[in-house]
Amino acid sequence: MRYACPPRLRLIPRICLRGLAAAWFALLLPSLAAAASFDCTHPTTKLYRAICADPELSQLDLQVWNAYGERIKALTPAQYEQVRDRHITWRRQRGRFERGMVQLTEDYRRHLAWLQHPLLPLEGRYARADGAELDVEIDLQAPAEAPALIAIGRLGKLQWLPAQPGLPPNSLRPDLGAAAPQPSTPLRDGVLRVVPGFVGLPKQPIRDCAFALRWLDDSLRLESTGDCGADFAGDYALQAPAHPWPRLPRPAAATPPP
Repeated sequence: MRYACPPRLRLIPRICLRGLAAAWFALLLPSLAAAASFDCTHPTTKLYRAICADPELSQLDLQVWNAYGERIKALTPAQYEQVRDRHITWRRQRGRFERGMVQLTEDYRRHLAWLQHPLLPLEGRYARADGAELDVEIDLQAPAEAPALIAIGRLGKLQWLPAQPGLPPNSLRPDLGAAAPQPSTPLRDGVLRVVPGFVGLPKQPIRDCAFALRWLDDSLRLESTGDCGADFAGDYALQAPAHPWPRLPRPAAATPPP
């Protein structure tokens, strides 16, 4: 854009200079407004000032904002509650411990990868009518060509988890608790197939056992095969977040939370 001083004002240099400055500011204004998901001309917090001062972080902030707004358009109400709760938790905790710009940038990248993950709608806590629970989480370390989930199940005194690396398939494990590290399981044809390792005190060794988890909107159906029996089989419904932020009405348009 080139600013030309009107002929009648060429004899007044000060006015022409002001017009030139205004023209350049008009050119810069769109780039300043688009630097992040908020107004970087007046950052109000230490975190916002840090984001605005870093071009890469500013771009990531805008990408996260747009990715969230696009993603929630295709979610069911129950899925939206799960995604919104985790997104708000992340927003309110990002940069909280001031671990440095490198770690903050990495946190942004991981959250953006989570928002764009193809299996995002399947993540959450599922429960059966009798209280049995399944926790399903995305494994962001899995390769993009084989997106994976981590599934942990609980029922009474028995617990099942995917078999750990290095252990023989279908082996009985000592009681390591549900917090033991778990491998990822790729989802194929809409079905998550799990060969579980068991912790707890099963009455009989389980020699041949497998689960198939099939999703349908806000629920999943667990089918068991082999010798694991029907204790875990059934329909599990997606539950509300365990510790939700204060509920707000779902916006008619896809607008990210404040």
